[in-house]
Amino acid sequence: MYHLRRHIRNPEMDVEKGWKLVKDELGEDLESILDEALLSKCSEDGQNCSCTPLPTGTRMVSAPDRPHQITAIYCLPPAQSTKLGIPTLLTELREIDIHGCPLLFHAASSNCEYSCFRTAKDMILSVLGKGELVQQFELVDGLGRGILMHAARSNHVENFKEVLNGCREVADCMLPHDKPTVGGQTESLDPQLPATDTASADAGLLLQVLGKVDRMGKNCLHHAAEAGSYAVLDEVVELCGSLYEEMNTADIMGRTPIMYVLRNDSCRGQAQQGPTLTLREQSLRKKLYELYEALPDATCTRGTPVRTGWMKPSRVPAPIPTVPKKNRVDTRAVTELIHAARGGLVSLELALNELPLASRNSTESGFTVALDDALAVNITIDKAQEEQFHRTKAWGWALLLAAAAKLGGIDVLYHVLLAIKKGKFNLVKRSENDRDFRLAKVERPADGGRVELPRGDRVQAAVRAIKTRAKSVFSYAILSGRTDAMELVYDLVRGLFGNYTEVQTDDRLRLQRQLSPSVSMPHRGKGKVKSPLVGATFSSNWILFQKVYDTYEAWTGHRWWRQNVRAPRS
Repeated sequence: MYHLRRHIRNPEMDVEKGWKLVKDELGEDLESILDEALLSKCSEDGQNCSCTPLPTGTRMVSAPDRPHQITAIYCLPPAQSTKLGIPTLLTELREIDIHGCPLLFHAASSNCEYSCFRTAKDMILSVLGKGELVQQFELVDGLGRGILMHAARSNHVENFKEVLNGCREVADCMLPHDKPTVGGQTESLDPQLPATDTASADAGLLLQVLGKVDRMGKNCLHHAAEAGSYAVLDEVVELCGSLYEEMNTADIMGRTPIMYVLRNDSCRGQAQQGPTLTLREQSLRKKLYELYEALPDATCTRGTPVRTGWMKPSRVPAPIPTVPKKNRVDTRAVTELIHAARGGLVSLELALNELPLASRNSTESGFTVALDDALAVNITIDKAQEEQFHRTKAWGWALLLAAAAKLGGIDVLYHVLLAIKKGKFNLVKRSENDRDFRLAKVERPADGGRVELPRGDRVQAAVRAIKTRAKSVFSYAILSGRTDAMELVYDLVRGLFGNYTEVQTDDRLRLQRQLSPSVSMPHRGKGKVKSPLVGATFSSNWILFQKVYDTYEAWTGHRWWRQNVRAPRS
């Protein structure tokens, strides 16, 4: 099983080449190994060999005279030629993986250059029948996502349209009426049935299909914004039409679709050759503007035009205040900049460029943005506003710094720390475009040394504020998996709190607590405390792990033991 998957999942080759390598290596043992592989599942994701090529969107073989008709898939026909025969093929097509995803979900979510959705759909229709094809259209995975949400996360807009058409047909059949509400142009689930036109559906049916949410409260618009290509996102926004305001809501994490765009600066569906960075930037800009321009207009109190739902305060994690537990603490902030810092430098610049004009202070070369006004943190305790205003501002700095550290981007870390130190972002105009204001380029030392991150009292206050949640900026840098970021943040904390080997005992303990607090790893449950060494293990970066390991040895004076994993309690 692993032998086959290793070749099939190789992004440097298509299925045909991978299959040939398998045959050449195994020779006479191919049939027996294939029989065993077809009956097994991978322990990592529960997928069988038929599911393996589908998530990677590998290329299928097309007939020369019919270039748009996919005629073969390399992993499934061999199942018919082995002693296992058709029954095994039927089992393979019906299997679901450990996440509850059937074969068709993997085909619909392809994010590579080629897609095999049509092949998988036709094979299920011909082998299992329309009834089981409809069943796969009705299924949801372990996260409550249907096939349309998986298709929204792909970069194949034609696949998305076809899946949407199938979902509408299934939903239309469930409505209490005699005549179908669709009729048309797009291909049907059953080739013998007339095609349908997605534009002719009524708003209620369209909202029923597009407006479904998963267990995280995300609909198709969220998924297209988070992981889909610009073409798929554009199609979803166009389909929403007058329903856009209902679709553009926050999920249970408080994140809107535009926030998911800001958090992810990677682009899907672009060629891997050429100026990849420029392609990513273009894709990110197009996706952000697509969602931003779709927001309805509104007018702020100062009379300047703004967009409804953009740069509005929302709930954020609260610091641990010195108040009784029975008191209710409500913390709100404008989170677009925080999400942008988690996404990357381009995301941060885009968010700053789209700030309301009232938040800007014009300069000769560009404009500045006051950090505290942009974050607008407000802490309310039992309906009474927090009096310690400095701590409120410091918590906003901490949220922004934690997001930048978890990303691990040196440029973002530098500009965030500089903004915290000076209290403002400074953007310079790069072209005649009104939206093309950029942050200054971070100068690297000529000798190839490390960039020195900005320091100061406000930076120290932000680092201390992160510690109030039993976490540290150093631990966030480790979770980024970036060795350079971890080393820079380590030097930053040492510079703020003193050299570990030179300070007195009390100061040494304070420095060690900043570098190694009691850290709750994400998604690991409450009450489970992990140290930065365990965080380095989760980063899957051996060099980073070794550096953190060496730091532990320097602190303890001996080799690491199991009991040293747990961080010192404050």
